[in-house]
Amino acid sequence: MKIPDSSTLIAIFTELNMPELLTKLVQSGYKILICKEVAEESGLDMSKGTVKQLADAGDLMIYDTPSTDLAKFRAEHPQLGKGECSVLCCARKQVQEGNDYCCVLDDKIARRIANQLRIRFKGTVGLVKKLLERNAISRQEFDDIIYKLRQSSFRISDSVLSKL
Repeated sequence: MKIPDSSTLIAIFTELNMPELLTKLVQSGYKILICKEVAEESGLDMSKGTVKQLADAGDLMIYDTPSTDLAKFRAEHPQLGKGECSVLCCARKQVQEGNDYCCVLDDKIARRIANQLRIRFKGTVGLVKKLLERNAISRQEFDDIIYKLRQSSFRISDSVLSKL
């Protein structure tokens, strides 16, 4: 199960305009769990297109973070946004329930906190790389995606690029 943050959804839907990447994730064996707060932050429209199709098929679900859990987590980590807090709260819930999960976080502070909490994560680029490794996209598609992300407002560090 993949739990993306807003930056991932914005990259997929806005920067890349490639909602089919979510379908490719599902075809690669993953379910997608989107926190309600992340859907709101990213402007995700659940009522149409790929998102609706995946939701109708049960492959994409919305998680409504309990407000008390979210408020407590935000108080403990005021440097994080609401979306990042909801993703990390959701991950904690997945751990408690014994579910296999991986958060998709791009924010450096959110990743540091995830490490401290022993929450598994990767970034948007790592997610796209996983699609390449599972043969869901070709090497050319991967290279094109990375190029488009680099040309957009999406930030990719040199250290991430050096690992590709």
